Formats: sequence, structure tokens, C-alpha cells
Amino acid sequence: RMQARQRIRIIGMDTPEIGECGFNEASAAMADLVAGRSVQLVRDPTQDNRDRYGRLVRHVHRGGTSAAVEMIRRGHSAEYLYGAEYQNRSAHLRAEREARAAKESTANRPCG
Repeated sequence: RMQARQRIRIIGMDTPEIGECGFNEASAAMADLVAGRSVQLVRDPTQDNRDRYGRLVRHVHRGGTSAAVEMIRRGHSAEYLYGAEYQNRSAHLRAEREARAAKESTANRPCG
């Protein structure tokens, strides 16, 4: 159980940054998934422990649900591979295909 506040880089997803199109929607969707709830941070041995900004690099699960996969499935994130292939990437890629097929994806969609 983490006592101190930590910044987390969630493995396998790319969401809009502050000021980019879709940021507010993605931020609200992530809050809807995890805010005020217990989550499990899972280390992936294929990834570094921390990224270049000092954030913990983790999979985030709530119950049996991957926050990254759910964000991708809902169209608020795109699958993202940084460096080595991560565990369970196939679920992320499947979620991205499902979002595109359902035309749910707002990730990387132009604003306006």
C-alpha cells in the first residue's frame, strides 16, 4: 500500500496531454475509472521501474479490469509501445481495434 503520493506512467496507453484535443475527456474518463477507488499497481518486469520523468511505470488494475485497456476500449487513449514489448499487449491492441471498429476512438483525432 502506497502512503506517499506518486506519479504513475500507465503502461501501454497514450492519452492527450494538457492543452491537447481530448485531454479533458480523457482525464474525466480516467477519474471515472479509478478516482476514490482502490487500485492495484502492477510492475511489469519487461519495463523500467521509473520513466525519465521519475514516474513509476506500472499497469493499473481496478478489480480484474486494466485501466489502460478500458481507456483504449472507450476511445480515450491509443495503444502505446515505448521500448520493450509489455505484458498483455494483445489485450491493448484488441481494445484499440474494437474502439476503431465502433468509431469510439478520440485519441489522435484532430480537434475542431
